[in-house]
Amino acid sequence: MIAFRIDSLCGLGHFMRCKWLALALKEQGVKTILFVDNQPEPQLCEKLHQDIVIVPSGLTETQQAAWCNEYLADEGLTPSHWVIDGYNFSTQWQVAVKTPQVQVVVIDDLARVHEADWVIDAKWQGDATFRRYDNKVSNNTKRLLGPKYALLAPQYGQPKAQLERQNSLLFSLGGGGDWSKLTEVINYMLNHDEQLMIDVIIGPYATSTQKLKQLSEKYPNLRLITGESCLYQYYVRCGLFVGALGTSLYELAATKTSAVTFSIADNQLNNQQDLEQLGHYFHIPDLLDNPVDEIASTLSTLLHHQVRVNKLVQSAVVKVDGLGAQRVCSMLLNNDGPEKPQPPKARHTPASIQFTPDLTLRPVQDSDINHYLNARNRPDNAWRMTITQQISQLQHYRWWFSNQRASFVLESEGEALLYVWHQQYVKYDQQYLIGGWFAASDKVGFVHAQLILDWQLKETAKLWPNAHWLAVINKENKFVNLLNQRAGFIGVTEGSQEFASILELFPDAKPEQFNFVVKFADNNT
Repeated sequence: MIAFRIDSLCGLGHFMRCKWLALALKEQGVKTILFVDNQPEPQLCEKLHQDIVIVPSGLTETQQAAWCNEYLADEGLTPSHWVIDGYNFSTQWQVAVKTPQVQVVVIDDLARVHEADWVIDAKWQGDATFRRYDNKVSNNTKRLLGPKYALLAPQYGQPKAQLERQNSLLFSLGGGGDWSKLTEVINYMLNHDEQLMIDVIIGPYATSTQKLKQLSEKYPNLRLITGESCLYQYYVRCGLFVGALGTSLYELAATKTSAVTFSIADNQLNNQQDLEQLGHYFHIPDLLDNPVDEIASTLSTLLHHQVRVNKLVQSAVVKVDGLGAQRVCSMLLNNDGPEKPQPPKARHTPASIQFTPDLTLRPVQDSDINHYLNARNRPDNAWRMTITQQISQLQHYRWWFSNQRASFVLESEGEALLYVWHQQYVKYDQQYLIGGWFAASDKVGFVHAQLILDWQLKETAKLWPNAHWLAVINKENKFVNLLNQRAGFIGVTEGSQEFASILELFPDAKPEQFNFVVKFADNNT
């Protein structure tokens, strides 16, 4: 028999992941008892109704453990394992039930100190994943770390049929959440797109849902879904998921579902690079703090470009197979240690130009979307630009999928050094080129900038031999002014066609602050 102690007051996530492990154990003929703080909704307790026991409130951790052990003794039950899952349980709980005959299994995602025989933590943090519990647990503690141990419903481990993605949005806040702000977003989108299908998963502890119910009576393309314990069927069909980042991260990865997520709890804070390795590129922690029209416009943009967005999910280098509950169940029953972690395979990169043994240039791809923004927003870049303000994630995502630039990244041994771009326009029956570059690293020097500008001028001269280059350069940026002067750029005459074109193409550049320069086509050598 295996006993569980679950914090059921702190959202549904703890209960649900324990539920899937308990069901996997029951499939193997193992009896389970789940000690919780309150009675979960009946639909969430499938096949476990007889296993749920409510722990009296007001007890200390030690008293709780004693009460649970007494309950088991009265029932004539002796556990082989205690599975403990909850942020409010400390090592006191673990020490109180741990004996040579009883193993303690802790499920955690905050990398805390534990007195346990097993620690299960599905959180992915790159190479640091497997060091998260160094000096926090005994050397004898078996550590089941990483997404392969994510405890999901059995459906996520089944072979996946390729279903056509719908032009639809799926909203979810997990088991609870305040729906007031997202309701405004949903209302806005329904008003602006009559063809858009929207599904909303309303958890049993959700608040501010009355307006949603009123909207569902008005709009037939808005469907409210309640009483669901597994969202698999909705994930595999939706065009884009929108919701709080939690267990959904692994469900999304297992179903290869594109998503926009945000944080509503401390354990939902993640490093962007780690999320990208799972195929998740659009995590906006403060999404709900933005204006409704900006949120809605960004969601529409991503849904409209779902073919490109879906390719990012497909490119995940860390896979989630949905078999975590069955895997953990087998390891507990057989007392097996964790398998040796395998480093994720490198992502495919497009063909590149090799300048030197350690310097390469390649086209920018959609997987660069967040790093490109981070580089552009570096303080040492922003002051040089015509738009000096920080660009938000929402602004950037909308721009990314509509811009017509040809963009490239110069890398040194795989590390981005700088981004360079150019774009062709026709003004007054004349071809013009505009472009620029910005650093992505502190390691960028004059030699890198000189190299990339030489390449760019030669490359664009081949593609557009009759085009004139136009540029605006901050007058304080002596480095780039000198660079462009050496490359043959000269000052633009006020009142000329080139001057008018620059004003049109760079509306935020003022002549008092920026040098307006041109490199004529007959000088493109």
